[in-house]
Amino acid sequence: MPWVRLDDSFADHPKVERAGPLAAWLHVTALCYCARHLTDGRVPKTKALRLADVASPQDHVDALLRVGLWHEDGDDYVIHDYLEYQPARADVEADRLAARTRMAKKRQKSSPELPENNERSSPTPSHPGLSDLSSRRLRNSRRPPEPVDNPDDDGSISNVPDEVWARYAEHKLARQPAGKVSNAIAYKLTTADNARTEHADQAERWWQLFDVTPEHLAECLVDGRAPAAHYRRKDPA
Repeated sequence: MPWVRLDDSFADHPKVERAGPLAAWLHVTALCYCARHLTDGRVPKTKALRLADVASPQDHVDALLRVGLWHEDGDDYVIHDYLEYQPARADVEADRLAARTRMAKKRQKSSPELPENNERSSPTPSHPGLSDLSSRRLRNSRRPPEPVDNPDDDGSISNVPDEVWARYAEHKLARQPAGKVSNAIAYKLTTADNARTEHADQAERWWQLFDVTPEHLAECLVDGRAPAAHYRRKDPA
């Protein structure tokens, strides 16, 4: 998930002081909006008025324009020097792709492929009294079981159900301050996608080690804590 970078002298900046505290808060919410939706610093004018729960939002927008923290460009407002301090959309997407690629390689190393069952090189021995159908059943019984895992977006295989990431996103949304998330659907989609990349290894380990539901696993991932010890699966006898 993208993060917003704020200089530790932000609150004391002359432009921020001249704009006023409510305009400064509107500016921060705009930074979060741009980072979440990867807009490279652009905020639709109609959206800007609904970013923060403040009285007379247009007055605060005008203040930001007046001090030079925002600029007008057609139907959008543009945050001044946004790309000087925040990552560009292209960089964020490249980092996400690189993370998914690394994760896929790690999973491939930890899950070696089963040797291919070549029926021609290993013919089934004849069995007196068995019909052709029985022979085929015998051959099939010797084949490795077909994988039943769900493929991730990056093409790798994971045992973790997709429901875990949907539940994870719902829990994250429920913990956001009132009014902070303007588009719940987009937020949940982005959050689930990021969580699938960032927490895949941890989720895989806990899913294998503990007898938990997707709901419980999602809660543990959000809280950053392992399931309680009594959920640990017993070793097979």
